[in-house]
Amino acid sequence: MKKLLAMVLALVMTLSLAVSANAAFKDADKVSADYSEAVAVLNGMGVFKGYEDGSFQPQGNITRAEVAAIVYRVYTADVKDAKASLYATYNKFSDMAGAGWAQGYIGYCANAALVKGYPNGTFQPSGKVTGYEVLAMILRAIGYDQNNEFTGADWALHVAQTAQQAGVLKNVKGVDLNAPATRELVAELLFRAIAKAPMVTYTAAFGYQTVSFNGKADGKTFKDNETLGHKNFDLTDKPTNGTYGRPATKWTYNCGDKSTTVYDKPVATYTEEFKPCDLCKDLSKKKEAKVTVAYVDGVDTSAAAKAYVDTFKASDTKTALGAQGQLVEVYENEKGEDYTVIVINTYLAKVTKVIEEVKDKNDHVKVEASVNVDVYGTKTDKNGDVNNEAIKDSFETEGFKKGDFVLVTYNKGDIASMEAAKSDTAKLTGLKGKNERTGDIKDVTAVAYNDVKVAVMATMNPLAKSTSATINLKDSYTFYYDTYGNIIGVGDYTADANYVVIDRIWAGHNDGKVTVYADLVNVSDASVLTKVTVKSVKGTVLDVTVNQDDGKNAKFYEDLMTYTVNKDGEYELTDTGVKVEVKNQDETTKLLCTYDANVKKDVIKTPGDHKNVYMDKDTEILFQYTASPEGTYKAYTLDTLPNSFWGYVEYVVGENGRADVVYVRGADKTFSYVLVTDPSDISIKAIDDDTTKYILDGAYALNKDGKLDEKTAVSVTSDSKNFVLDATADLDNPLSLTNLSKAGLYKLYTLGENDQVLQYVEPTKLTEVKDFKDNTVLGLYGEDDLVNVDELQNFYWTGKLTNTANGKPYSTKLEKVDDKSELTSMEAGNWVYVQRDTKDKEIVALHKISLKVAVSVSDKENASVSADTMYFGDALKDLEITVKAWNEATGVKMNGMAATEYTLAQKDEKLTHSSERVYTATAAKNAIVNGDIVVTIAADPACNSKEIKAVDPLPADITNFSVEVTPHTNSARGTVKVIASSAATVKVNDLLRCIKANGTHVNPDLVVFDNSLANKITDTNVTLDKVGNVAIAVYAEDGSVAYYNVVVEAPHGN
Repeated sequence: MKKLLAMVLALVMTLSLAVSANAAFKDADKVSADYSEAVAVLNGMGVFKGYEDGSFQPQGNITRAEVAAIVYRVYTADVKDAKASLYATYNKFSDMAGAGWAQGYIGYCANAALVKGYPNGTFQPSGKVTGYEVLAMILRAIGYDQNNEFTGADWALHVAQTAQQAGVLKNVKGVDLNAPATRELVAELLFRAIAKAPMVTYTAAFGYQTVSFNGKADGKTFKDNETLGHKNFDLTDKPTNGTYGRPATKWTYNCGDKSTTVYDKPVATYTEEFKPCDLCKDLSKKKEAKVTVAYVDGVDTSAAAKAYVDTFKASDTKTALGAQGQLVEVYENEKGEDYTVIVINTYLAKVTKVIEEVKDKNDHVKVEASVNVDVYGTKTDKNGDVNNEAIKDSFETEGFKKGDFVLVTYNKGDIASMEAAKSDTAKLTGLKGKNERTGDIKDVTAVAYNDVKVAVMATMNPLAKSTSATINLKDSYTFYYDTYGNIIGVGDYTADANYVVIDRIWAGHNDGKVTVYADLVNVSDASVLTKVTVKSVKGTVLDVTVNQDDGKNAKFYEDLMTYTVNKDGEYELTDTGVKVEVKNQDETTKLLCTYDANVKKDVIKTPGDHKNVYMDKDTEILFQYTASPEGTYKAYTLDTLPNSFWGYVEYVVGENGRADVVYVRGADKTFSYVLVTDPSDISIKAIDDDTTKYILDGAYALNKDGKLDEKTAVSVTSDSKNFVLDATADLDNPLSLTNLSKAGLYKLYTLGENDQVLQYVEPTKLTEVKDFKDNTVLGLYGEDDLVNVDELQNFYWTGKLTNTANGKPYSTKLEKVDDKSELTSMEAGNWVYVQRDTKDKEIVALHKISLKVAVSVSDKENASVSADTMYFGDALKDLEITVKAWNEATGVKMNGMAATEYTLAQKDEKLTHSSERVYTATAAKNAIVNGDIVVTIAADPACNSKEIKAVDPLPADITNFSVEVTPHTNSARGTVKVIASSAATVKVNDLLRCIKANGTHVNPDLVVFDNSLANKITDTNVTLDKVGNVAIAVYAEDGSVAYYNVVVEAPHGN
């Protein structure tokens, strides 16, 4: 893989003399062919330099000072000007004070008698210099004017004669040497003088004599004669073969670039088929022309090259030489008796990968910039015909992107040059024979109704994708052309189509004839094709369906299209692209898409089930900001795209899965802030049949610097009352838009004409953070750094907590807090709306919301609660609950959940449920309010069971009896059956240990009576046989009682 720089490529393709990269000035093509060798070699040596802007300005005039500098360099070999300043004081001219940078050069040359001034003692350094004056200086440098022959009235004549004899004027023809010399002429005169003219010495006896190489014959170019170039720079030339095998001269030297290769000029050039008779005629050969050397793509041993090594007769009118699109150059060999033929083929290629240049920390190139390509046309089938197979190759270059189509040439198997291929999207209008389709590109005869020729290396690629393909008459394709205008490839026109949108379309009437005109906006650069004639749109021929008023043709607008132009110059527009929309029966709804480079730079997010739009650096993006007709447009790339936007999107996907083209009808995602205090305070005003203006009377417009404007009517223009986007919504579908319900901070987005959206901004909880000095401060992080709360605009609002969303509080109504209120302070745990700048980066203001939580009981008839005022996010406070008789406080809920932060207890534990009681709910330390608080109250009815139950198991020391209990009823006592061998073995107090009171609100202490219930038995440490028949009473808190008779029964079987 070899690099050939831009100038060589340009010279290859324009068939002019090719010079090595050393002469690659940006205006090198303006250098006269006869002088180009001199300019290239002197520049390579560092003797004659160009300008800082990369130009040489060959036809520009040159000053006397500049010539002095050049003569100094060749005479002293100091091409780096290292010692020139040492001679600044040597000057004997009176006008050197203004010579500046040139004083040293002029001083040296004057003292070496290389330059002379004017009779008035001046040198005139900035004056223009004539050709004769230049020659005089140069000839003195190689030894002439030792006898002062360049002085006096005939000095110019002597200069001309000397220069002619020395061979300096060999290439100078038709030039007025009395006129100011051009830069390229000076280069030519200097080069011939130092490269070809021998140096001389002078003696009175023998006159001028040439200088030899130490008196010995030399085997190099100059034989016995020494030149100044050889003496100072070892300047020598040698015949060689350069790129493609072209005959050339290689100049070598010991300074600068070390060498410069200069190509010979061809004597004949062809880019299409020719015959031997044409060759002989062009070479002025009456009988024959003999070719002894031939190269094809830089190779001289190929079969194709050998075919040119022959003697071609002037009488041969049949033998075919060359081919369409094949560059054939004929060069005259040294003696002029025979010729060399150079054949250069051009191939179409596609860039498949771009490799960027990589440098190390020392700015040294580690990886050269290059491209990988698929090259078409290099492979042939068994019949020798070019097929569609591609080869992979690479080339060191830059300036191309992936997917570009380029033209390449080869030298000895490596790519030698690369330039962009021209292409055009057009209809195929001509094929050989009667065919209406073909799989052979060579069958194409006409495109867009114009005759065309096909290059010899043309293929069906890229359409064929290296295999096969067919093209159809009257269908549109992208045709690729070589440098000479021949078709060299064909592709799918949608891959390289002309993408446009219609900005205006209208009908014109002239003598009853309808002509449809349109203004088309190019996607690639937003340029406008003005008043083109339109034949059809979306395949429909247009006539009276288009209104004269462009404002009434909305159905044609905001749609991505491609076009071709027919033979009459009429545009035929075709709908294309994928629209992000949803179809419900007969109705189609465009869906709003969103883009945020901070989230993902290369992705436009689409709603619902639509695939996201992926872009790359090659994607062409057209943004339409205002409606057609006469809309506002701007073209972007991925690197220049606005940081964020919303809009309706249509796109075309490329071969790599990324969008080739994206069309957006929308707006930059810019916004202003609005603080809505009462979402219900709203009025409505219709703008037209589809659009309404919603006027928010309960809102503040917020300045971008954080200041609060006076309360004003903020309007939102929309086609629906659902114009609010929730803070967490991501436009997954249009239904994510709702109506206005929350008070608080909003961003007001303008998406386009009559299309606005409010997006709620969720509040943020203030926390203590560490600053860069490790101090604890109350603050928030902005785009890049910590912002202290005290450094911001702070505003204070209050209201009732409505609910929470995502754990964050909101209200349906807010009021501005009085300046003297205790709420006008910022503390950790407070909730604030954060207002940022219009780029959504830096924080400019905080809006604290103190939302009062409701504290209540679940049963307001039977209980009440008291507490200090609490706000969401503040410290939780204690509660005191008063409960009526036969009710109790059972728990506390906060934000609908059990509030474990509270500990609930009855204040006076001695009070029973039959009386009013007070409970306390004690808040845990550091607990925070996170919602409304409700104390749960439950009814606690009087006892209606009053049961006695046996203890299970019985105490371990009770072994002599067991107990069974039968419940009481409303009409009869219950029974406590003691199963024992004898009543004398059972004590009353042991029996009481084996039974217990059971029921709600019953007294746990059982009371023993005699069977008449008239006498209470207080001494229970007696056996049952001593007290006789007894009854046991169970008392409830309301005073009711149930009785159980005690009976003794012997164990079963006794």
